[in-house]
Amino acid sequence: MQHSSPAPLTRHSYDLLLSDLFQRLEASPLCSSAEQAHDLLTSTWLAVNEQRQAPEEVLRHLRRRKLIAEHGWHNLDGDPCYRQADEAPDIRINLHRNGAIVFERLTEDASTVLFVLPGSQAP
Repeated sequence: MQHSSPAPLTRHSYDLLLSDLFQRLEASPLCSSAEQAHDLLTSTWLAVNEQRQAPEEVLRHLRRRKLIAEHGWHNLDGDPCYRQADEAPDIRINLHRNGAIVFERLTEDASTVLFVLPGSQAP
């Protein structure tokens, strides 16, 4: 049986993955730290990609992600720390010290919040 190579991820399919991610995160327990938020985000994003049958190389890459500067995270000593989404550089993922997860779409002159999972700790 031959397997065709997967089609490249389009913006449309990335938006569907994000929608799945946001639905799963909404049903998750709240986090109490940026590290806990990162772990939840990483495991949930991996589960969404597994469900959508992402290529094994993508899944391996996701399993290795850590909350470190070498993996694209900025402001690790600040609040929030953040990184741009690999698949959509206009989307910033913010992890707050209180455990909140915030996705925002950045444009030249504005930002739009796409999703918020509050932290379990008071800000």
